[in-house]
Amino acid sequence: MATGARTVQLLIALICFFLSGFAGLVYEVVWIRQASLLFGSTTFALSTVLAVFFLGLACGSYLFGRYGQRTGHPLLVFALVEIGLGLSALASPYAFELADILYGTVYRSLAGYAILHFLTRIVLVGFVILPPTVLMGATLPLFCRQFVRSDAKIVRSVGLLYGINTLGAALGCVCAGFVLLPELGFLDTVRLGAVLNILVGIVAGSLPIARSGLARPRLLRPEERGHWGVFALFFAVGFVALGSEVLWTRYLGLLIANTVYTYTLTLAVVLVGLVLGSVLASLFFDRTGHRARYFGALQVLLGLVVLLLMMLPSDIWRRLGEEWWIYAVLLLPPGVLGGASFPLAVRMVVEDASAASGGTGKIAAVNTLGGIAGALAIGFVGLPFFGLESSLLFITGTSLAVGFAAWIWLDRTSTLTVKAAFIGLFSCVWLGVFCLLPTRIPADFLGEREELVDFREGYGSNLAVIRQDRGLQLEINRWWQGRDRKTHQVMAAHVPMLLHPEPKRVLLVGIGTGQTAARFLLYPIDRLECVDIEPTIFSFIRPHFDSRWMEDPRVKLIGADGRNYLRHTPSTYDVISLELGQLSRPGVASFYTADFYSQVKKRLRSGGFLVQFVPLSLLTTDHFRSTVQSFLEAFPHSLLWYNTSELLLIGSGRDFAIDRAILEGRLSNEKIRRDLEYSHWGGPLYWLNRPQVFLGSYLMGSGGLAELANEAPSYRDDRPVLDYAVARAFVHRTNALPTLDLLHKHLDPLATLMPIGSDEERTIEEIRAKNLREIAASAALRQAKVLIAVRNYLDASKLLAGTLHQLPEHLVVRRTLADVLMRLGRFAEARAHYTQVVEIAPQDVQALDGLALAFHQLGHLDEAIHHYKAALRLQPDRAETCSNLGGALARRGKLKEAQFYLEKALQLKADFADAKRNLAQVQAALQRREKSRTSP
Repeated sequence: MATGARTVQLLIALICFFLSGFAGLVYEVVWIRQASLLFGSTTFALSTVLAVFFLGLACGSYLFGRYGQRTGHPLLVFALVEIGLGLSALASPYAFELADILYGTVYRSLAGYAILHFLTRIVLVGFVILPPTVLMGATLPLFCRQFVRSDAKIVRSVGLLYGINTLGAALGCVCAGFVLLPELGFLDTVRLGAVLNILVGIVAGSLPIARSGLARPRLLRPEERGHWGVFALFFAVGFVALGSEVLWTRYLGLLIANTVYTYTLTLAVVLVGLVLGSVLASLFFDRTGHRARYFGALQVLLGLVVLLLMMLPSDIWRRLGEEWWIYAVLLLPPGVLGGASFPLAVRMVVEDASAASGGTGKIAAVNTLGGIAGALAIGFVGLPFFGLESSLLFITGTSLAVGFAAWIWLDRTSTLTVKAAFIGLFSCVWLGVFCLLPTRIPADFLGEREELVDFREGYGSNLAVIRQDRGLQLEINRWWQGRDRKTHQVMAAHVPMLLHPEPKRVLLVGIGTGQTAARFLLYPIDRLECVDIEPTIFSFIRPHFDSRWMEDPRVKLIGADGRNYLRHTPSTYDVISLELGQLSRPGVASFYTADFYSQVKKRLRSGGFLVQFVPLSLLTTDHFRSTVQSFLEAFPHSLLWYNTSELLLIGSGRDFAIDRAILEGRLSNEKIRRDLEYSHWGGPLYWLNRPQVFLGSYLMGSGGLAELANEAPSYRDDRPVLDYAVARAFVHRTNALPTLDLLHKHLDPLATLMPIGSDEERTIEEIRAKNLREIAASAALRQAKVLIAVRNYLDASKLLAGTLHQLPEHLVVRRTLADVLMRLGRFAEARAHYTQVVEIAPQDVQALDGLALAFHQLGHLDEAIHHYKAALRLQPDRAETCSNLGGALARRGKLKEAQFYLEKALQLKADFADAKRNLAQVQAALQRREKSRTSP
């Protein structure tokens, strides 16, 4: 055969191999997402899917590595494998449907038997994805059998083949994660991959070189079949690699907002690193006789690099700015080192090029099995029981141990003294990095912006309690989840419970700080089930937030994926409330599809309600309309209820009608009435325990919602459009204003729900108009806080003043304007605004504190002292208030009392520099006073 023709065939074959890698990662991204919808998004469920996926790759690598040694037509076998892979991929959607039916049956039949659920999930996931993944694992060994021909270029050949396939995988990962899934959906993306596999198989099988037989490989001598030391070490290399990826995923949540793009970017950057590493290995390691030495050095360097990068102080990561740099700096260097290890390990067990298929298959298999073990060990044991920092030390220490073992047992070219010296040196470096860098993981990152009160590393997330705005706030992976004071979250319980004629059984998905759960228990219900995907949250929030509701015998706490639970539980409910946190968090958007709503409808009793937050700031008008359309498809009888910029959609299986007697009777209940002494934006005049104020939150019913949606496309499980839309919108969050215009056009009169007089209707309409203006005011408030963060106080004051002109009753805007005026030194104006807030809301601690500080700055010390003390009576643990009060008392000459409050400030905040300085001055003044009294 002519050299030119053979070169063309080689190029075509390599393109086929590239496309095979592309399709493989497309399947991985799709199947992991699809499996999470069916089996849940818990750490256990996703780890099961990944473990089975990699198990298939390992089996395929081993089996076809052995078979490749016996066949003379590996490229032809590759072609058949690709066609088989394409056909099995085409069958996978139907396999997923069957698995879903079987899993649902088992879930309901074996309720309460978690271990049986786990085993069932393993079996069903294996049924769906094990056959195609076994075929995916076959490709590299077969290509090595076909194209690794020279004993002198084994590393180069294996490295380039591995790099080409992995480069295709990286591109497939990016295309699937960024383009194919949102544009085509799961089913069509899988079909595209399947067509690609089949075409690759047809093209590769039609090449003349595929049909020309290869010489039978030389049988290996017994001494050449060993290398168990290399296999054992490369098992550990896989353990470190996948264990590190689990750590990186958790660590990235400390640095950047975790969205639908995070997994794709993480995987893509790691794959690019593997490509670069394999190419570098192919250039340098064929000619060396010190392979074990270099292999050990790569593992030692990998451990040190991972440890050093993850121990860097948080402010260094912040200076990198763009998220792309964070991914590149954290993931690319370890990826390169890992990519260089694979072809080098193959070369350590393969001396004869004709045996490359078997050697590559075994190396890939043991590496993948090690990866499974590492991912499960770190995900199930390391992180939840020992934490991120200890797991990091274990993984990086294991990497160093692998390197040291390679030097000791496999390197025959260095003396024992040299080995001991290097082992001692790098052990000291490893210990030095950990001991000398002061970073505490994850505490320093969780408490980077505010004071960290407590934290816990759960199964799937980092939980933290932060002291912010002089109160406690719960964060999960740095996403806000609730506070220790009342917020709009309570209305997700009050609204349905006030509207439903007789609610008895309630399901709450997502508990936050427990505000919504506690409010459900104010009503005479029989049962409240609380489901949260993070099992550790229940015990974590107990000491920091009001958790008395957990002791109520009507409550059942369930650690599970809420979507999966609703899909399969046999229970039915009068009210299902979804409190899922930010829509931009991975997996949350799957609770907003028509398919999900149709499943939830089956879990509602006759006349039951589904309640869901709709965050306007993250939805464009088109996405808002599609969200409503998806909801209406399952619940044509629905309401839209004002609840700040996080509106409430309430769906039912029958027409809504408000019974005035039931509503007013429940609002007259002492506990409910007292709890609803709360306003979203105003003072007592706008408390929600007043029927007219409560009814002023009604925006529209089924008619207005249908006109608003106006045949907008519904969201489906198959096509995760919303996941990507909200991830892009998260940065800007300016969508509320155009959507507000849309709401104004479709408002429904309250008379469609209940009889109402003209005067009452006018009052309610006025309140509703102010509620809608509050949404615009809150959007302006977010913009003002951005300006405040960059110290642009003048523009912030202008923006807030204009907003206040539109809604003068908005207390938070007024108080924030006063805070900004204080920064500008306009103390008298600030005092006037603080005074107005305190007159309307005398329990507003922040306004009392601000008013006291304004009086303090104006020299009105008695008034300042009065208001400082008023603030402390309401919230005694305010360190800054104690310090400021101590300073005011000192200026009034009340040194003993000043000393008391300054000492209290330091008890609350030991490193409070201003309090220390003021206390020293007060103590010095007391000493001088005492000395003057005792001197003659």
